[in-house]
Amino acid sequence: MTASETLQHPFPPFRKPPVFVPRIQFGRQALGPGGLLPLHLRQNRRVVPEQPPARLLAPGARERPRRRPSRSPSADRGAATAAAAAAHFRPLGGQGCAPGPPVASAGGSSGGAAVALAADMLPLADGSDLGGSLRNPASFCNVVGFRPSIGRMPFSRGFGWYGRMVTSGPMAKNVRDTILLFSVMAGPHGSDPLTLADPGTTFLDALEPLESSDLGRLRIGFSKDLGGLPIDPEVTEITATAAATMERMGATVVESAPDLKDAMEVFQVQRAAGLRLLAKRLENIDPNWRDTIKETARWNIEKGLALTADELMNAELKRSALYSRVAQYFEHYDALIIPAAQVPPFDANLDWVSEINGVAMPTYIDWMAVCCMISATGLPSISVPGGFTRQGLPVGVQLVGKPRGDLALLRIAAAFESATAHGERQPNLNPILGNRRG
Repeated sequence: MTASETLQHPFPPFRKPPVFVPRIQFGRQALGPGGLLPLHLRQNRRVVPEQPPARLLAPGARERPRRRPSRSPSADRGAATAAAAAAHFRPLGGQGCAPGPPVASAGGSSGGAAVALAADMLPLADGSDLGGSLRNPASFCNVVGFRPSIGRMPFSRGFGWYGRMVTSGPMAKNVRDTILLFSVMAGPHGSDPLTLADPGTTFLDALEPLESSDLGRLRIGFSKDLGGLPIDPEVTEITATAAATMERMGATVVESAPDLKDAMEVFQVQRAAGLRLLAKRLENIDPNWRDTIKETARWNIEKGLALTADELMNAELKRSALYSRVAQYFEHYDALIIPAAQVPPFDANLDWVSEINGVAMPTYIDWMAVCCMISATGLPSISVPGGFTRQGLPVGVQLVGKPRGDLALLRIAAAFESATAHGERQPNLNPILGNRRG
């Protein structure tokens, strides 16, 4: 089975205990942070040149030597990598299909990794997140995707300062495994101008559960639509239930949201600026690249090429003001609960969601605005399983933390997961795999 195969059936109502990576059993071999872990790496990730044991690599997986000074700490610390990538809306890699009827999208970019996790093909994966590529697939596949604060992960390509919105991060079946992987991925690096000093092992403290007294001191913001975004009614219902759960756990929950005015404009401009760099590389590869790429991709790259100096400066000024507003908001709140995706998993035959609740999406990116707008703030955020639609499709909840508050956010996410156990519900793969699944 590959990550791009269709998982056609909803999550049945039974539970399976989550796998905690320090005690994970991979085949007959017990694995842990001191040994080799099977790990999916995003296709464009550079890894150290040492070749891991072939028995832990998927057929056709290849390792590429690095050409840049930054290293993936997880590769340095004993992670064997396996290739299992597929992404929705990218025919070259095939469609990623989520566990849901009849053929549901697994989300963009890291959708294949999310499917591999949901199907128990792998226990761990990483990905990168610009506009939601860790959070959206996690929401669609009932797994966890964590987008860390900008500067937590080593970075050495593209813009080091201007428009820095993309970051890599971990994905796993549950929050505890996510924490462990993050602890070996994260950390400072001298080549990164925005690097944060905390070593990755700092975040192992997030494995310590919050006490009831800790939960009682939490003040959580909650927004169904992040200031007016169109959100599918079932997603709204599940997000509201998640907020009520936090309240039952002892936290003070207040319906409120930070002022994210201009956030989507900032995202669109600064994302397009990055694609301007891509255009320069494409020119060197194929001067006729405009004739060979998708219309949506061509539109977005052309937008980057058409940007003026004033547009670039104004976007940065608006982003600075945006950060000031959200920083002030989080002086009063420990976290924010919002949807991780504006819709449940949709038909995989659709390129993108063109309307929500009868509201037309201006561009192919806008249906993910609930993630894109958070990306523009640079704050840490995590998608945790939040519930299921009446069809049995998974829906994630997005928790957003304080500036550089990754550790506290992971502890809150773990507490929510423990109280709900939505992630323990597994997809029924028997109609697809039959007796092949052990």
